[in-house]
Amino acid sequence: MNQAQKTVIVGALFVGSLAALLYVWLWTGETPSGRVAPLRPGLIRATDLEQGDGAKRETTAPPPAVTNGILVRMARATLDSPPPPAVPDAPRNIFEYPPPPPPKPVPPPPPPPITLQSLSPQRVYARSTLSYELLVQGQPLPEGARLVLDGQLIAAERAAENQLRARLTPDMTAQARSVTVRVIVPGQEAKWHSNDLTLMVEAPPNPNDQYRYIGLVTDAGGQNPRAVIATDTEYQTVRPSEPFGRFRVKTVTRDQVVVEDTQLPGVSHTLLLSSGPPMAGGGMNSPPAIGYPAPVYPAPQTYQPPAQYNPQGQPAGQPEMKPQPGINLQPGMKPQSALPLMIDPGNALPANSGQTSARQIPARPFSRVRAPQ
Repeated sequence: MNQAQKTVIVGALFVGSLAALLYVWLWTGETPSGRVAPLRPGLIRATDLEQGDGAKRETTAPPPAVTNGILVRMARATLDSPPPPAVPDAPRNIFEYPPPPPPKPVPPPPPPPITLQSLSPQRVYARSTLSYELLVQGQPLPEGARLVLDGQLIAAERAAENQLRARLTPDMTAQARSVTVRVIVPGQEAKWHSNDLTLMVEAPPNPNDQYRYIGLVTDAGGQNPRAVIATDTEYQTVRPSEPFGRFRVKTVTRDQVVVEDTQLPGVSHTLLLSSGPPMAGGGMNSPPAIGYPAPVYPAPQTYQPPAQYNPQGQPAGQPEMKPQPGINLQPGMKPQSALPLMIDPGNALPANSGQTSARQIPARPFSRVRAPQ
């Protein structure tokens, strides 16, 4: 193929392409009747697009045309997603949570059909072999009413129109606790039941809270043992079978005393040596401060060391004394414990006169220096 043929072929292709473009342009234009010619499938006319100043225009989009399963024409409005609905401004701060409303009050339950008013007695002691008689008063008390103690049904008899009587055996009061008392009619609990009352089962009085066992006293040979029981203010000695307070001594040993309660049969306690509350002014193991006189010791005498003398016969540490005339002393003589008196014989008084001579002059301490002659 030469150059001329190539030029002819290229020109033919160019002319064909131009003719196809002109045909498409002229075929999609307006018809002579003024109607818009239909577009080819998949083409959208430019006039269908939204143009202008951007103002919102309410248009009704025609339904899309589908021919033989091919989308022929679809309006622009159907391609856009609908705008979200306007959300009004929140009337409050969304981060502030108001306090929750108060809970609704629980309505009180209806009163029970049977109203219990009192118990007699209200308190009993535990650990005793006594059997207590319990009286429960309430109204109304229908026929067949029974007592319930902590869920245990016990037999009861009618003592009066508004009273029930029951007996508490020792096994019911073996431990200190609070017992709930209720009245029901067996088989009709939903119809006949009462309010609850409380029966207190208390521990018996303990002697360790008031007394102390501080010692054992026996006769010669360990016979006749007696326990020394002390309180905060006094102490006493008791023998077996002797009472003190509300308690009675059962046995006495060196380490403990076993006592029993005189008002609660079957209740006993143990007092250990030096047990119980501390005495006033002392600890648990301190001896009692009552009944033992304090020892009195004589005051010590003032100690005076013996006197020391120098070689001249004078007390050590004293200035040297000059001898007095009229005193004749032998060499080596030491002075006496008291100072001698120089008495003038002319003025001496009788020994039984009771007076002292005016010429009695105490002499100086003696010296070995001889008086001048």
